[in-house]
Amino acid sequence: MSVLDGIRNAVLDWAIELERVGILGSEFSFSTEERDRAKELAVTYNIGSIGNFTGNLGNGNISGDINSGTVDATGCANVIRQVARSVDQLVEDGVNADDLRQALNAASVEAEKGGANPSRLRAAMVDLRGVLSNAAGSLLASGAVEAITKLLS
Repeated sequence: MSVLDGIRNAVLDWAIELERVGILGSEFSFSTEERDRAKELAVTYNIGSIGNFTGNLGNGNISGDINSGTVDATGCANVIRQVARSVDQLVEDGVNADDLRQALNAASVEAEKGGANPSRLRAAMVDLRGVLSNAAGSLLASGAVEAITKLLS
């Protein structure tokens, strides 16, 4: 059984148990008494160990997209070199020169490190992609943005 199926089953079992003990609610609300009784039926799951974990753990943690995994440092370095050769054209197409040079430098430093830190390299490439995105309508910038997106997926 998959984790998703296990969660669905646990929620369904909990809902059935609530109904069995008379906690029915009305539309999307419950009386104070029903809320108190439902707390008595709380379910706790204990996980023995977690080998690898990416994301937030605990109450109230909210996050956007979480990307995990490796980033092809060689592929990133190749894209960075291609973009660096085209700085003048990209600036002419509307990319901010200072932002582009800073993003290229940061990405290049991360990509050229031996044993590059995947999180830092990913962040640097995301920043570079963002800078390039400012050249709306530039075929060159669009191609670079697409290449970076493929590397990061």
